[in-house]
Amino acid sequence: MLHHTKGIVLRTTPYSESSVVVLVYTEKFGRQTYIINGVRSARSKGKSALYQHGNLLDMVVYHKETGDIFRVSEASIAHAYTLAPFDIVRSSIMLFLVELMTRAISETEANEELFRFCWQAFLQLDRPGGQLSLYPHRYMLIMSRYLGFEPHSGPGHFFDMLEGHFSDSIPRHTHYMEAELSSAFRSLLSDDTQFRPTANTRRSLLHYLIIYYQLHLSGFGKMHSPDILEEVLRD
Repeated sequence: MLHHTKGIVLRTTPYSESSVVVLVYTEKFGRQTYIINGVRSARSKGKSALYQHGNLLDMVVYHKETGDIFRVSEASIAHAYTLAPFDIVRSSIMLFLVELMTRAISETEANEELFRFCWQAFLQLDRPGGQLSLYPHRYMLIMSRYLGFEPHSGPGHFFDMLEGHFSDSIPRHTHYMEAELSSAFRSLLSDDTQFRPTANTRRSLLHYLIIYYQLHLSGFGKMHSPDILEEVLRD
């Protein structure tokens, strides 16, 4: 049966001489895999460009309750980027968001609020302005809310990453932030627009946020895109 849905391209893998397998986070069906035939052939007229990571698509897809790989009847660009893929900082952030979604979202069913948040985050990244250095951090914080393990602010000097809240005393395990970093994390949680951490603090916060995801999502694994982010945001 054919369905219309929006989708965010997460990963594209070559398949045979002319086809690709595409992982897409869709509005109606969550995380789905599609095989696209013929897009790498000489006659495809650049259709493979549709399936670049981070692209926002309008799609007409075949879907049924059983099955792991489906087909796409039609696809078109829902938003033509004018800035994000052509700016080294924004494109690096986009790569990070895509990898995070690939690792964090496993549900093959609709989550309209999460999808809407992700979609808007990519649109926002394509707009001029904004504090880009903390964009990945704030994205992770908001996404954790939709995934069910949002960290909570409150009294205390140490952020306990297992419990997801601050503690007055050092937790009896190793998964916590020291007092100085916990203070910076509290500022990040408060969405303080005046918060301007040093590069080292910013890197540490992102590092611990990734650990936080690893602790709360089974199989999350090691992320690779933060190395690129650190390089382009090192100043």
